[in-house]
Amino acid sequence: MKRLTPLWSLLPLVLAAPAWAAEESGSFFETYRTAIEVGVSIINFAVFAYLIVRFGGPAIKHSFANKAREYQEKVREANVLLAEAQRLHAEWSARRQGLEDEARRIQDDARRLAEAQAVEILENARVQSARMVADAERTVTSELMLAKDELRRELVNALVDKAEEKLTARLAPSHQRALIDEAMHKLETSE
Repeated sequence: MKRLTPLWSLLPLVLAAPAWAAEESGSFFETYRTAIEVGVSIINFAVFAYLIVRFGGPAIKHSFANKAREYQEKVREANVLLAEAQRLHAEWSARRQGLEDEARRIQDDARRLAEAQAVEILENARVQSARMVADAERTVTSELMLAKDELRRELVNALVDKAEEKLTARLAPSHQRALIDEAMHKLETSE
């Protein structure tokens, strides 16, 4: 009400205005129609503002106070959630970094293991190939010896057969038998 005191002081002036206007020429309302309309509008607005401030002010203040409290509460909640999100982000970043380090370590270990296995496989292949070559050489040598022995036997048998034929044709049976025994004896001593 104290704020509206200057406006109330204008009220007697507005009420006296028609009387002053009557003293002059023409109708007061016709002469000051615009001023009256403005004055009435100002008074209406002042009354409206007074009613809003007087009766709506506490409700508006209360509403703004509630909105301010809600806003501050939401800001606090947002700050708490932001801090939690930052903590989780830092935690997950550390975990991700740990997993990346672990993955790199596993890859390095796997690479070293694969290289070691490759070297071992190559070494085993060299040893096995050397063994296979040695086995092949032994097999060839033994097969060659067997072939030589077989060839000797066949040659000896062929010679003996030929010698028998010739001896049979030239010698008497008693001589033949002596020569055969002698040839057999030489063969047995040569082996």
